[in-house]
Amino acid sequence: MRGFLKKIFPESVLPYAIVGIAFTAFLFIFFGVRKIESDSMTPTLRDGDRVVYFRFSSPKKFGIFFIDDPKNTDLKLVKRIVGLPGEKIKDHNTFFIIPAKHYYVLGDNRGVYWGDEVWGPVVSLDSRNFGPVQEKNIHERIVLVYWPFSHYGWVW
Repeated sequence: MRGFLKKIFPESVLPYAIVGIAFTAFLFIFFGVRKIESDSMTPTLRDGDRVVYFRFSSPKKFGIFFIDDPKNTDLKLVKRIVGLPGEKIKDHNTFFIIPAKHYYVLGDNRGVYWGDEVWGPVVSLDSRNFGPVQEKNIHERIVLVYWPFSHYGWVW
């Protein structure tokens, strides 16, 4: 491998090339990028925002994660975790305890719910509709909006 790299890069550049290749591999293993395709997290994330996510993150309260859509596992939803296992939550004027290994997730674009109808602007499809989400269905944590530049910033 080293002989191959010497043919491509001059001797003085070789250490920098190795570090660059290792750093790029590190980024692709631990991080990824994706486009947001809904308004459910407005104003935090907007339709069309491009984000960087961390692949190996445990569910954390108030973190924003990609989750499997309960009705179509080929799709991913973007939601904020607002309830942890064992916490008491009020949903549709009823209190309940979140089961073990489940999380209550909401989009930031929340309307007023009356039964199954929404009054107000377009809102998020979230745990108010499909209940708590199993831990195995919570995936990458969003850490940065990188595009558009006018909306650039860390997502904590």
